[in-house]
Amino acid sequence: MALKINSTRLMELLKDFYLLSGVRIVIFDDECREILSYPQQPMEYCALLMGDAIAKKQCDRCDLTAFEKCRVTGNLQIYKCHAGLIEAVAPIKDNNETLGYVMFGHVLDSQDKEAAFKEVRQRLSHYETDIGTLEKEFYKLRYRSHQQIKAAASIMEACACYLWLSELISVKAERLVSKIDKYILSHIEEQFTVQQLCCELQISRSTLYKFSMRYYGMGIAEYIKKQRLQEAMRRLLKTDDAVSLIAEQVGISDYNYFYKIFKRETGLSPRRFRIANQESE
Repeated sequence: MALKINSTRLMELLKDFYLLSGVRIVIFDDECREILSYPQQPMEYCALLMGDAIAKKQCDRCDLTAFEKCRVTGNLQIYKCHAGLIEAVAPIKDNNETLGYVMFGHVLDSQDKEAAFKEVRQRLSHYETDIGTLEKEFYKLRYRSHQQIKAAASIMEACACYLWLSELISVKAERLVSKIDKYILSHIEEQFTVQQLCCELQISRSTLYKFSMRYYGMGIAEYIKKQRLQEAMRRLLKTDDAVSLIAEQVGISDYNYFYKIFKRETGLSPRRFRIANQESE
């Protein structure tokens, strides 16, 4: 899904979160691609792991599993990654539609760093990164109590709601307009539903309705009908097809209904519209 981001205000929010928690926070889109973070660079421990191909696969697998659980449940997830770090991820949602994710991590939940590293040492030894270097960086990681982690997660979850409500993250208008129009025109002869359009665009009905009201000035069902009538006008002027056939071609099989809404839209019957516009050419 194409997202529009207010990067300046969003970065300010991420900085505020880091200032309060001392924990790195990252925003991902709905395809799990990182789009903004603060600080921009991860802790050296994680950077070393991400530089190893096998370790990176494990990191990515942990993230994707958490994202999927978020998407399915719609709830915050707190978990320990393969490298022994506590991470949390919350969905950015519009009703039931997941627009992206917000995540924090790179913290330890144990003050006994020696014991904590011992738990993951065997897994880390399979990677090409020097285990001694990893251990040195592991000891630099920040400790947070379970209470502090839950508090930070709760604040992050609230931030995820705020991102959508304040429109720091929203659906990108230009691309969505293009997709909507392309779908309508390519299915103009069909009796498709708004729900089918939502499935195609991968957004919720409420998101589509709000978008339609903002950018078209009308509900999406009304906009679809308007597009059908616009296409009917074009065909009335460009072809010699019967009016009843054109009505079917634009997905309005009930001729009486077509006649009624066409005259309401143009002030003319389909036949008079064709004659009047041909005479003016």
